Amino acid sequence: MRIIGLLTVAALFGLFAVGPVAAQDRGLAQRTALAERVIRLSAGPNFTKVMEAMIADQLAKADTEGQGAEEAAWLRSNAPRMLTAMVDDMMADMVPHYASTFTVEELEAQIAFYDSPVGRQVATKTLQLSAVMNEITMEHLTVFIEELMTKYCAQFDCETGGQTGRKSGRR
Repeated sequence: MRIIGLLTVAALFGLFAVGPVAAQDRGLAQRTALAERVIRLSAGPNFTKVMEAMIADQLAKADTEGQGAEEAAWLRSNAPRMLTAMVDDMMADMVPHYASTFTVEELEAQIAFYDSPVGRQVATKTLQLSAVMNEITMEHLTVFIEELMTKYCAQFDCETGGQTGRKSGRR
């Protein structure tokens, strides 16, 4: 569950500032270049290192929770690289959204901030907090899904081989 949670952190990280896609305009090339820079800077100066350390920490916890040694070794060997590649792809996919959402002035202001010592600290801490946020989200989501399904199944017949139907006698 924690590994899935960590993968969700990476997915959530890329969704923080998604906006609507606007029509192309003459400043799009400039905003696209600036957007690429903002995204890289906002990930923090040691993004790959921090991300891989977080993954390693989660995998170490999984080792102590009954996972087999062979499976844990495979995950330690493969998951960090695969997750980092996935996040790199997500960040690249975010570029057009940033470019269509923010003005040149807004992108330049973000670059100035994230390129400063305080901005680099904020970026690193934000990445670290995203792991905490993900754990909290997963806990609340689990409770929500359990409650939803309990109430849903009280109203509808959930035991018909995946098919649901209105329980007879209930309105």
